[in-house]
Amino acid sequence: MTHGQLLVDVGLTSTERGYNVIMKLFLGIIIGVFVGGYLASNMTEEQRVKVGEATGKAAGAVKQSKVVSSVTDNASKVTDEVSDRVTAVVDSAGDKLADTISADDTPAT
Repeated sequence: MTHGQLLVDVGLTSTERGYNVIMKLFLGIIIGVFVGGYLASNMTEEQRVKVGEATGKAAGAVKQSKVVSSVTDNASKVTDEVSDRVTAVVDSAGDKLADTISADDTPAT
């Protein structure tokens, strides 16, 4: 039995399920804010500096990850386009060379 089936079996409508999900999200955010505020107010200055540094590193890692992801995606797009273009040029050159060779194969008299 999946989670969705369990909710349907209990008799919740889709609106009620959506409301429950939103309320759980808001409850989690509110609890997180209160716990974070409590912990932050009880930290020493040294602990605050360490948390600030860790937060900065995490934010930098996220930004770097986005940049790397963007570069990777664009590099693969460029590679695909270049590959298609090179294939077309090589095919065209091969056809022209084959035509030239077949034209030169005329018997000499």
